Amino acid sequence: MNKKLITTIAAGFVIAYISSYVLIRLTTDSIVHGVGTSDCNYYYHNVEPGDSGIIRFLINGQFALLFTPLRWLEVQYWYLAQPVGSPLTEKHRKQNKFASCPNTT
Repeated sequence: MNKKLITTIAAGFVIAYISSYVLIRLTTDSIVHGVGTSDCNYYYHNVEPGDSGIIRFLINGQFALLFTPLRWLEVQYWYLAQPVGSPLTEKHRKQNKFASCPNTT
């Protein structure tokens, strides 16, 4: 096999792998982003399997394992986009879904 064909096949696998992750991440709850807060600030981020029942958790766990490198990269993205200690976004404040951030209206 020539190098160009091998490179093309490898690039195709990488593109398919990343595209699959993005599709699963954006259209399902198989892999979800979680966030922890403290005093209306971000405290930690994680990207882990969704937990909607035992059977689905086992399937989602397999997806999460398969996509571990991309999950780690996504967590690093979240730490850059919303660093520890930075205030919650207005969307999260309005939802008031975090017990650590009382509604101040």
